[in-house]
Amino acid sequence: MLFYRRKSLLRPLEARGNPKYMMPERLLKLAEEENAELERQREEYETALNTINLQVHLGNNYKCSNGVLEAKPNEVCSLDLAIDKRKLLMDLRDSVSKLCAGLYSSQEFVLHTAREVPAGLHLYEELSESQNLETLKDLGILEGTKVFVWDGLQVGGEHFAIGVAHEPVLLTITVTLPNGETTEMSRGFPKTTTIGELKALISSLAPLPLEDIRVSRQDLQGEDARLSPLNESRDTCTLAELSFIDGDHIVADNFKDEEMQTKEIGQNQVTIVVQNFCKEMAFSENSRSPAQLVEITLDSDSIVENLRAQAVFQLGLDSSRSYILRKLINGQNRKPPLYEHQTIREAGLLDVSIVTIEEGSPPLFKQITVIFNVGIGLGESPDFEITVNKNISVPEGLRQMLSVAGLSGDTWHLRKTNWCGEPMEQLSMDATLEDEGIQHGENLLVMEGRVPPKGFLNFTIWFFPTLESIPNPQNVNMNGLHSGIENLLQDLTDSVTRSEANISVKLGEVELSCESTVGD
Repeated sequence: MLFYRRKSLLRPLEARGNPKYMMPERLLKLAEEENAELERQREEYETALNTINLQVHLGNNYKCSNGVLEAKPNEVCSLDLAIDKRKLLMDLRDSVSKLCAGLYSSQEFVLHTAREVPAGLHLYEELSESQNLETLKDLGILEGTKVFVWDGLQVGGEHFAIGVAHEPVLLTITVTLPNGETTEMSRGFPKTTTIGELKALISSLAPLPLEDIRVSRQDLQGEDARLSPLNESRDTCTLAELSFIDGDHIVADNFKDEEMQTKEIGQNQVTIVVQNFCKEMAFSENSRSPAQLVEITLDSDSIVENLRAQAVFQLGLDSSRSYILRKLINGQNRKPPLYEHQTIREAGLLDVSIVTIEEGSPPLFKQITVIFNVGIGLGESPDFEITVNKNISVPEGLRQMLSVAGLSGDTWHLRKTNWCGEPMEQLSMDATLEDEGIQHGENLLVMEGRVPPKGFLNFTIWFFPTLESIPNPQNVNMNGLHSGIENLLQDLTDSVTRSEANISVKLGEVELSCESTVGD
C-alpha cells in the first residue's frame, strides 16, 4: 500500500524521515496487513513459478543387462519429487535422502542425471558434491528431469559405463538356428560394443559356435531386404564407428552350415546382371555393336574385380580404361562404387542382383566415396560424388567437394543427412571424416555459412526502419479496426518506392565468444 502527499505540503522537522508521522493507527494497521498479504501472495507465486517436478529413480529397483539399465519386474521405477529450482544441489540431496530413507545413507548415494532412450534408461552427468552450492537451475535440472540414485559403483552387481559415448543402441537381432528355424530378439547395446563382443553375446544366447558365427547388417532397399556381411576385419569396430542407430537389424547365422548346404545343392554360384552405363567412346574398336545388358555367373566367393573384368570382356568395352561397378536398385538414389577387393558375398550381391558399369576409378581399401549436394538437400541440387581417403580432414574434404561442385570461398560447412536427405548435425572442422563416422556411400550436404570456432557464436545483424522513417506516419495511428484494414488495402496498391522505404537491411554478421555480454 502506498501513500502520497502533496509536494507543496510543508512538514515539521520531526516528520522528516518518519513516514508514519501523523498517520492514523487504523491506516497503518491496514497497510501492514495489505503488505503482508501481498508478500504472501508474491511468495506463493514465486514458489509455484519455480517449482519443478523431478523423477527420482532408485538404483536398487534396476538391473544391468549388457550395459543397459532395465527396471526390475514388479518394482516401482521412480518416485516424484517437487522442489524449487532456485534451491541448491545440497537441498536436493537432503530431499532425496529423506525420500530414500533406509536405502542409502547421506554419505553413500551418488546422483546422476538420466534419460530414457529406446534401449532403456541411461546415465549421463554426475551431480558431484563439488556442485553442492550451485542452484538446480544453473545445473540444468528442469521440469521432468530424471535423477538416478545409486552407490556410484554398480547396479545389480554389475558395473556399467555412463555418458554420451556409451549410450545404448536398440538393435533387432534375427538368429538362424542349425535346424533352419529363426528366432528374433530386441536388445540394447552400448555404442562402444564391438562386433566381436556382439558375436560372443549372440553365441551365449543361441546354440551357435562363436568361431562359426557370421553377422550381417540388414539394409532395406526398396521392397527387398539386402544383407551386408560384417567380416572378420570389422570385429574390432564399434557400433558407433559403423554408424548403427536405434532400430537397425542384424542377422546372425552359422556360415559353415550354409557353406555345406550350398556345396551339397550346388548353389554357390550366383548370376549377376550387368547393365552398361558407359559412353560410346569407352567401347573397343573391334566391338561394332556393344551389348547393353549381360548376365554373368560366377562363384559368390569371387572378388568384385573378377566380375568387372568379365563384364568388360562380354560388353566389348575398351580394356585399357578403368571402370567401376555400382548396385542398381529401382526407386533409390545412385549407390557408391563397389570395392573390388571384396567378394561378391561381402559386397551384398545376391542371385539376379543388378549392377551397372561405368567409367571411373574404383575406391581402394582405405578410401571411401561420399555423395553430396549443395544447399539444404531434398533434391534441390544435383548429386556430386568424390572418392577420398577415409582419414582425410573435414576441411580438406570440404575443399575438394567445393572444387568438384565448381564453388569457391571459405563460407561453407558440411552436414550429415537423415534417411530422407534433410540436414542433420554439422561436421567438426577439427576432425577427420573417419572420426566423424562417415562411411562409404554416405550422403553429405555442403551448406553455405562458415562454422564459427569452438566456443563462439555467429549472429546476423539486420537494420529495421523506425516509425519515423515510414512515409505518411499518420497511417500508422491506430484509428480502429476499420481504418486499419483500409490502410492495409491502400498499402497493397502503393508504389514500389514506398514499400522500399520499409525494407529491412542486412548489415552483416558478427562472431562473438559465448562468454560475451550484450554490451560487447
